[in-house]
Amino acid sequence: MNDSVPLDEILNSTLTWLQSYVFTASTLFQFAIIMTVFGLAMLIDRRYQPAVTNMVNKFDSPPRIKAILHNMRRLLMPFTALILLGFISVVMRQDSSAFAVDVIRIPINLLMAWIAIRFLVQFIENNAIRNAFAYLCWGLAALSILGIMDDASIALDAIGMNIGEFRLSALTVIKGIISLLI
Repeated sequence: MNDSVPLDEILNSTLTWLQSYVFTASTLFQFAIIMTVFGLAMLIDRRYQPAVTNMVNKFDSPPRIKAILHNMRRLLMPFTALILLGFISVVMRQDSSAFAVDVIRIPINLLMAWIAIRFLVQFIENNAIRNAFAYLCWGLAALSILGIMDDASIALDAIGMNIGEFRLSALTVIKGIISLLI
């Protein structure tokens, strides 16, 4: 049996799919916009982060509020990228001859989720738990935004074993850990 034939077919179909959906002018243009916006947001963050830090340090407030403000200042780059991408998305949708904005919507939704989650977890005082919870929530949000939550659940459930009538899978373990954290 020749194993290389199915592999060749898979590679050819993958290449055809990439050429049809990924390596198009519209998609590459959107990727260029996204990379440019993130680069610009990082430059803006680098430029204004010291000033924001200085303002937070001068702010007369209780230590917990000051800690929250220091955590929130870290959202300057994602917030800047979100505003720029949102503006570009609106402008591009106004011009019917412009490229599509399907790909640009993905980082917009991911950034909105990240900012909302980081804002909402500020009530957790322990840095390690707060960060772990934020990454976990964002990971779940990202799977949902990308439309692969069900596929990921199926894949995690497939990694497991039966112990009598009980099924122990990676999905079960993850759900258990989440239940313990909450």
